[in-house]
Amino acid sequence: KFSVTQLGAEHLVQWTTEMEANVGYYELQRSTNGIDFSAISTQVATNSGGANNYSFSDNSFSPGVNYYRLKISERNGIVRYSIIIRTETQPQTELFRIVPNPVTGDEFSLLYSSAGPGLATITISDVSGRRVHVIKEGVNSGQNVIYIKAIPGLLPGVYFVSVNKDGKYNQGKLIKTQ
Repeated sequence: KFSVTQLGAEHLVQWTTEMEANVGYYELQRSTNGIDFSAISTQVATNSGGANNYSFSDNSFSPGVNYYRLKISERNGIVRYSIIIRTETQPQTELFRIVPNPVTGDEFSLLYSSAGPGLATITISDVSGRRVHVIKEGVNSGQNVIYIKAIPGLLPGVYFVSVNKDGKYNQGKLIKTQ
């Protein structure tokens, strides 16, 4: 899991790994154009069994759009990169957006603004109202970017994505093309 949450004047970047092995370090990178990235934090991998949690508070980002990714450097010299998360600094107002939309692959992000921390229920339903997938996700106060990948049964078509937290309900339309 890799996420970015806007908390007032900072972006809280968090990632969790499972079954980490042979990873030397993680380099968190930021960009304002999605192409030219610069390192903003380096964290040594724990390489322990089970879930490993990492985080970084970015309080020097540029106003507007920022992009984040992880450079994952293994001990054997292999370098991999995470997905890129796009954030848009917003005032602390209601925000609910699905990006990209339409979706052409098997992954998308949900931009969601929450009034407070807690557990949100994300439901993906087809046009007939049948639930295709339900996710429970912890969210923070402020802007959250929730990365969603590889949902079984998500065939090309039109879907509704809803977020329910503390009785407050947001919904958007998702178009899956491939």
